[in-house]
Amino acid sequence: MPQLSVKGGLMFAGVDGGSGLYKTPKNTFLPRVGVAYQLTPKTIIRAGVGLFGGFLGERRGDVIQAGYSQTTTIGTTTLASGAPMAQYWDTAFITTPPIDPVGNANGRQTALGNAISFFNQNPAVSKQLRYQIGVQRELRGGWMVEAAYVGNYGYNIEINRNINALPAQYLNTDNSRSAAMIANNTFLTTAVTNPFAGLLPGTSFNNPTIARQQLMRPYPAFGDITTTNNDGKSWYSAGQFGVQKRFSKGYTLGVSYTYANWMQATEYLNAADANPTKMISDLDVTNRLSVSGIYELPFGKGHRFGSNANGITDAFIGGWQIQGVYTYQTGFPIAFSTDAFYNGGAIAIDQKTTTKWFDTSVFTSILNDTSTNATPVNHLRTFPTRTTDVRRDSINSMDLSILKDVRFNGDMRLQLRLEFINVLNEPYFPAPQINPQQAPFGQVTASNQANYARRAQVGVKLLF
Repeated sequence: MPQLSVKGGLMFAGVDGGSGLYKTPKNTFLPRVGVAYQLTPKTIIRAGVGLFGGFLGERRGDVIQAGYSQTTTIGTTTLASGAPMAQYWDTAFITTPPIDPVGNANGRQTALGNAISFFNQNPAVSKQLRYQIGVQRELRGGWMVEAAYVGNYGYNIEINRNINALPAQYLNTDNSRSAAMIANNTFLTTAVTNPFAGLLPGTSFNNPTIARQQLMRPYPAFGDITTTNNDGKSWYSAGQFGVQKRFSKGYTLGVSYTYANWMQATEYLNAADANPTKMISDLDVTNRLSVSGIYELPFGKGHRFGSNANGITDAFIGGWQIQGVYTYQTGFPIAFSTDAFYNGGAIAIDQKTTTKWFDTSVFTSILNDTSTNATPVNHLRTFPTRTTDVRRDSINSMDLSILKDVRFNGDMRLQLRLEFINVLNEPYFPAPQINPQQAPFGQVTASNQANYARRAQVGVKLLF
């Protein structure tokens, strides 16, 4: 174990210099420019680039209350039967007086023996550099097509960081749950003589012994120390394509498709890593297709069939419309737990089912490793939290509506609506089990689907 170095402590606004919780960034320059060029009478090219920022002034409303908040734990008394005895407000604090908060009276020794958090004194403005170029073309018959490239680079993104994590040099690097891993786990978790014994009452650090790994932290007198920095980054690029048909001849149609990739470095694979790990974003959607349309049935006054119908007949045959929206979207990437040990090989499978959503044989787990029950405690992770191949279920949904307008005098009309949500009754399965220590590892075990089953609803609307 290295030489014990007890250092660090909380600072308080207005006491340890300065009156604010942090220094607010100012004079942020966010330029933006856009251009449009008419290439031909029916073809337009548009492009733009701009810098956008977050945290412009007041960033948050929460308050860190270390020293100014205190919890008093009231002891539990049991009856002869073993049941807990009721506690009453007028007597409970007689035997256990409330512990008053001390504010900043303890100075740098505030919250010793506890997990703490503090504001980053010099936060930066997170930036998003967005750029786009596209072409739009009008065709005959009211049709229009367009294509565009969209990009976004994010930097200075604020992310959380535990600055008191066990250094990576002491972590396990063996993926096989071998005897060496067990030995290292035992070494790190073994109780040793506690140099803080008797000094930090009310905390676990006051006990005669303490886990060896606690004394190997950068700031051994504290638990986790959480703050923020601006080391996060993100990268997004997409091709967007669309076809639109203006409403004419009783129908309109819209089709849009996006092919995208979204990467981000906003998470630390290991708490002690120097930089966040670049990986696929939890919100990445590779493919998204949307089709929507309205069709007005050609019956009734002013239409192909029944254009001379009287008022009563028109009330029955006219004013019918069918609307539909179809959406397909690639599933979001699945985040694997910290217990997932990757041995190499392809993870995804071609025909995934609820009983085998991905190939679990490429992972080492307690379930398929009968040589030892060692768990991946204090393990140096190299396998990313998410991969582009293993994703949740895709969204495949269609909504359908049947509308009937009954016109009265002038522009007044009564609209009857029959709507079907998820008309094809397509299930959207929940995420599979991603904890290798659970028997259904790699299976979808939730009893309910993650979307609504098919629903039908009726509505009436008066428009005037």
